Amino acid sequence: MKDNKPSKKLDIFLLLLLAILCAFKFSGPALLRAYIQAGIGDCLKSPILCTVPGKIFKPSLNREYTLSLIPYDFPEIKISVPKGYTVVNETIKKIYYKKKKRPFDSDVMFVLRQKPNFFPGLFPQLKNQGINDNAAFIDRLMYANLKNIRDLTDAFFVITKSIFTPNLGECQKLTMIKVTFNNMYGYITYSPGEKCNFFDCNILTDSGNLFKVYIRDKSGRLDLEKVCSILSTVSLKNPS
Repeated sequence: MKDNKPSKKLDIFLLLLLAILCAFKFSGPALLRAYIQAGIGDCLKSPILCTVPGKIFKPSLNREYTLSLIPYDFPEIKISVPKGYTVVNETIKKIYYKKKKRPFDSDVMFVLRQKPNFFPGLFPQLKNQGINDNAAFIDRLMYANLKNIRDLTDAFFVITKSIFTPNLGECQKLTMIKVTFNNMYGYITYSPGEKCNFFDCNILTDSGNLFKVYIRDKSGRLDLEKVCSILSTVSLKNPS
């Protein structure tokens, strides 16, 4: 079925990269970096490969703005967003991870949730590296840096970071920050542009859930304070 193609391509791509990387297990860091640069690009071509959090941002959540948002209910997630945005409940392997054509031509938000311990279950071999929950995985992922690759695990996270990050436009002013508010913390990677602003948000709760919210702000209405106010409304529809 057509809907399965992005998922299959991503699975094949990951397996192929991991298989080839295994062949370099006993090679030096320079060779690992050279392989990634040949297959994905360098920091100039793909800035996300070397972008890491630069500061901790503690926003002042605007309650008046939050109350003006429109609530959306999905099978697992609740979120409130500004009027005029298309809101899509996504899965981690669907079309919004593709970096080419996109199905929407207006303001849009994609939201998804991953259960506690999703990533350690997906990559159990990482438990030997101390990656025992979603928070540890996301922390290591966001700080992954092509320039600092020392071993195969570092290379894995750099490659995964390039796949896990959706389209952020031309990335001329790409910035990543760590945010903390309420019972949540996480990372926002954003890229302001003349035609569109992009925000890739990975938010973790104290219960171990991961909420990923990708925003394409074509109308230029959002800033970090407003984005964080929107993120503060994300929750499970039926928490257990």
